[in-house]
Amino acid sequence: MTEPAASHPRDRRSRIGGVLRDAGRELVRFHPSVGDWRVAARAGLAMLLVLGGLALAGRLDLGLYASFGIFASLYGGRLPSAGRWRIQVRHGLLLTGAVVLGAAVGTSDARAWLAIPVVTAVAALGSWLSDRQGWSPPGALFPVFAVGASATVPGDWPGVGVAALVAAGAATLSVLLGVLEQALLPAAHQPRSRPRPAGIGRHAATTAIAVALAGAIATAAQIGHPYWAMLAAVVPFVGRGVAVQLARGAHRILGTCLGIVVAALLLLLELPPLGVVLAVVLLQAAAEARRGAQLRPRAGGRDAARARARARLEPRARAAAARRPRARDPHRRRGRRRGRRRLPSRPPALTRPSASPLSAPPRRS
Repeated sequence: MTEPAASHPRDRRSRIGGVLRDAGRELVRFHPSVGDWRVAARAGLAMLLVLGGLALAGRLDLGLYASFGIFASLYGGRLPSAGRWRIQVRHGLLLTGAVVLGAAVGTSDARAWLAIPVVTAVAALGSWLSDRQGWSPPGALFPVFAVGASATVPGDWPGVGVAALVAAGAATLSVLLGVLEQALLPAAHQPRSRPRPAGIGRHAATTAIAVALAGAIATAAQIGHPYWAMLAAVVPFVGRGVAVQLARGAHRILGTCLGIVVAALLLLLELPPLGVVLAVVLLQAAAEARRGAQLRPRAGGRDAARARARARLEPRARAAAARRPRARDPHRRRGRRRGRRRLPSRPPALTRPSASPLSAPPRRS
């Protein structure tokens, strides 16, 4: 007879192999939908208008704050719906607040170390709100990006106000473009309500710990731009499940390497400011189209590895339960008898009297 513990390493290897296979499938998964071109065009147009205006005004240095306000147009679903503008307004306010918070951190001389707890708190809050409210796209990626990048720019308190105005103006323009899209290109689309995932607090705490460790290690090593490490740490936790998180981490590494190559090519070309703006617009539109196909949640919202493992184990469990002899419950019949409903007894006043000559009523003459 085989010992039960002997199958544990085999089952563990099978589970690890299944997770790795699912991560490989998730790495190359690309499921475009009808609204991908819409969000890509909307983000590209907003980026062109805002950054083009800043380039003509000679203030392209404020493009960092404007970009985070433009990200408000990415939320609320890829197709227009009745209440999408409210969702985009809420996220525009959130991203503007993240820019203000990061710019305020940038006024301190100790901004490198001060940014770590601030970005960690934003990552935890963004992850918790995303899981609770069902953000689309999910996760705390953009709030963390806004706080971390804005905190690296040294500035003063008047500059914080300028950053707030630029981010709020870009967010307002993005929301107006979404409203215009809904008026000119309506779509019969009703957003689906997603079930709230389990372990929201644990997921937020895990995200915060990963961001804090990445920021502390990068800052202590003095490699420069520690918010890149914190941003890379929050990317895997956009998804749920080990396989999806591994794939998101691989996407981040591959995207960073590709971005370095593209940036090197753009620097070699020595483009004018308007040329840089056009390149950024095209790259942003392509990135949003690709991100939408990757970050779309799966049907059911569960990891594929768990679903396949459950599908493999259910027939075996049923077959084993059919072969297993059933233990006889001594209280089964007693429970049935006790559970049987009894008719109420007839009250004494309504009982029929016994047929005896003494109790018979007298006859009338």
